[in-house]
Amino acid sequence: MLRKPLLLLSSLMFLAGCGEDTPQETVTSTFVAAMDALHDHRYDEYMESVDYGCEMDSIQRAVLVRTYSQYLDRLQQSNGDLLNLNVVDVAFGSDTVCDVYYEMLFADSTSVEHCQKMVRIGDVWKLRARN
Repeated sequence: MLRKPLLLLSSLMFLAGCGEDTPQETVTSTFVAAMDALHDHRYDEYMESVDYGCEMDSIQRAVLVRTYSQYLDRLQQSNGDLLNLNVVDVAFGSDTVCDVYYEMLFADSTSVEHCQKMVRIGDVWKLRARN
C-alpha cells in the first residue's frame, strides 16, 4: 500500500546525490525505511530501527507487536490506507540527535503531521522510543 510512494522517494534521493549522503539524507532514508516496515507489518524489521533504551524479552516484544498492530488497525479504520508519507524537515539538535517532521496523507484525504525524534548510535540512526 505504501511501498510505491516510499520507493519513489528513495529513488529520487538516490539520484539526487552521487557519493556520500548528507546527514539529512541519511536520516530521511532511515526514517522512511522504518515507517515503510511498520506500515507493511514487518514488525521485526521496524523494531530493529527503534532505540527502546533496553533489551526486551520475547513477551515484551510480543506486547509491542500487538500494540503496533492495533494502532495500525485503528488508523486504517479511521482514515483508510496510508497513501503517502512526506518528510517535511529534519532539524538537528546535535550530531547525534534530530527531529524528523513528517506528514501522513490518508485515503480519506486527511493529513496528519507528526514529529519523531531520532538518535545516532555509533554510525546508525534509530527512532527514539523513550525520553
